[in-house]
Amino acid sequence: MTKFLLLAFAASTALAAETAPTSHYISDQLLLGLRAGAAKEQKFINYVKAGEIVQILDRAPGTGFVRVRADSGPEGWVEADKVVNTPPAVLRYAELQSKYDSVSRELDDLKTSTPERDELLHQVEALQHQVVELENNNEKLTQSNALLERRFQSEVMYAGAAIILFGMFIGWLLTAVKSRRRDVLR
Repeated sequence: MTKFLLLAFAASTALAAETAPTSHYISDQLLLGLRAGAAKEQKFINYVKAGEIVQILDRAPGTGFVRVRADSGPEGWVEADKVVNTPPAVLRYAELQSKYDSVSRELDDLKTSTPERDELLHQVEALQHQVVELENNNEKLTQSNALLERRFQSEVMYAGAAIILFGMFIGWLLTAVKSRRRDVLR
């Protein structure tokens, strides 16, 4: 019978070592006593804090106890339900607190850069006013250019008509002078 119990104990220990995840944590209980043996009657030999990472070294079948070694060094027996696979709230809280602090620093940095942001907004506003003024000036110049183009076209037309009239007058005058010369020479 003793051989059977030893064999069962060895098999369960080997099975637990093969299937056990590498990181286990002490549950949310603030302090957990490490006992000298796998029973509630055993005396406390040390304590581990909530969230501390432990390795499961052994299991006591039927007692609900496991033997653990904390990363900080102490070894002892604890109730198996006090060892969990997920980080407890105390560790998650510390992680969230760290993220919160990081985001708070980022926000403070943004707040301190507000004067620069305000200066840039003022510059953008001034540039927008300049753009509006330039667009208005461009519209006025476009209208002025169209007016000047119409004036130029009418002036060219008048100049062309004047040249034609002057040419006709010169042609008439030359014809008249030639005809008088013929009359005089005859």
